[in-house]
Amino acid sequence: ADLPQTTECLYIADTGDNNNVRQDVTVYIVVEPRVGGVGASPGIVPAMSFHYRYPDKPTDAEALAVLPNGDITIVSKGRGGTIDFYSIPAATVARALSSGETITVQYAGNTGIQPDQRTGQLVTAAAMSPDGKTLAVRTYYEVYFFELESSSGEVHWRDLQRPCSLGDAEPQGEGIDYLDANTLLLTSERSRGRPGSIHRLQC
Repeated sequence: ADLPQTTECLYIADTGDNNNVRQDVTVYIVVEPRVGGVGASPGIVPAMSFHYRYPDKPTDAEALAVLPNGDITIVSKGRGGTIDFYSIPAATVARALSSGETITVQYAGNTGIQPDQRTGQLVTAAAMSPDGKTLAVRTYYEVYFFELESSSGEVHWRDLQRPCSLGDAEPQGEGIDYLDANTLLLTSERSRGRPGSIHRLQC
């Protein structure tokens, strides 16, 4: 389960729980494969995994971001009435990968985003900026930005108070990532008769 510090990995979150009933969920980790060209990875890539649960009750979450030091931040979707941050320290992830134990995530505060299913105000994805200081959190129609504040080893996020409206650019926006320090990539599923899409965003 130990990886070199320079290894780049993909974290695949099997954490969705629309009905808020799953007692524990799974995150898979794979070394990022090389696609095409010299040194391309084989078709099958082995995965490691760990399981986690929430401190109080099952929670639906589709947004997971990994900090440069390996700490993980999870943002709940909002189906339970609030949109909250949860965190898993890198050392806890490493322990869970080795032991197979199911860990309990730490509550790390409320985002301040008010969930509203009627208006699409539910969190579907999150991404860390390349410098590891800003977390972008998206709902179906907006992106919110939070600044990392760390004290006594605990992660806290401060709302930068500059949400970015996406309007009706995507039928059902489900993904976000940083392309560079100033540009985000957004992806959506097919919905309302419109195909899925990929958009660049600067805001």
